[in-house]
Amino acid sequence: MLELKPMNQDIYNNYIQNAIRQYAEEGAKSGRNIDFADALKLANKEFNSLLPDGLKSKNQFLYIILNDENQNIGIMWFSSESNHGDNEAFIYDIEIKKEYRGKGYGRESMKLLESEVKRLNLEVIGLHVFLHNEIAYSLYNKIGYHEIKRDKTGVIMKKTLEKDPNPL
Repeated sequence: MLELKPMNQDIYNNYIQNAIRQYAEEGAKSGRNIDFADALKLANKEFNSLLPDGLKSKNQFLYIILNDENQNIGIMWFSSESNHGDNEAFIYDIEIKKEYRGKGYGRESMKLLESEVKRLNLEVIGLHVFLHNEIAYSLYNKIGYHEIKRDKTGVIMKKTLEKDPNPL
């Protein structure tokens, strides 16, 4: 069974450097017609906008994902937002480390996310996936996410969570 643990400052510092670079690389190869240098500037701007206070940024939730052996197998970052009357979580990043992929951890992490989102009284989860990330896109489809918007680089998907029939 997996567990979410809030990131500490050291993990965050390492994560943010890698995440900005990776996001820029994804953006540059996504068909946006942008080179890496410009993609990196854009990524820095977007991350600074979303996380102006780092780990203490309002409505931002950054976790590491731990397996049964208490090993850090990945990360998860989502925000809580209020859009169009829905209490919504938006996934900005979820990644399972390469050596742990193909073992069902992605699916299990998404289930864990749903539990956490429900605990926060949010009703919808949204995300963006680049079109070239076919494995992630396939997983999101299989677990109930539906396309909301598509462009030449990616897809916005959402899932409405079922209400707990027996709330505590």
